[in-house]
Amino acid sequence: MKVYDIEVKEILSRIVREEANNIDEALDIVHKKYKAENIVLADGDFVDVSIFQCGESSEEIKERLVLEVVDYLYQDEKKHFEEEASDQSGNHIFTKLKKLKLLCCQD
Repeated sequence: MKVYDIEVKEILSRIVREEANNIDEALDIVHKKYKAENIVLADGDFVDVSIFQCGESSEEIKERLVLEVVDYLYQDEKKHFEEEASDQSGNHIFTKLKKLKLLCCQD
């Protein structure tokens, strides 16, 4: 068996309302409050999570995600495409999924 390094990245976010004379002052106040740990993000501030192999390039991640989406939609859209024999012009989303799948699988 092989060992893989997998990165799990959580994104936390919170809107902080701050009264100030201008945006720079507001940003400075919030930055200082954050550094002083007066603003602490927690699980209630959870927005998203990403899980991917360490060392994977952004292009590799993008290609893998595109392929996952294509695979997810492929069979349903193929069925829909075949049922709508009138739209064989190449404008149906299935034709685009088919092209994407071919592009992503080229080595």
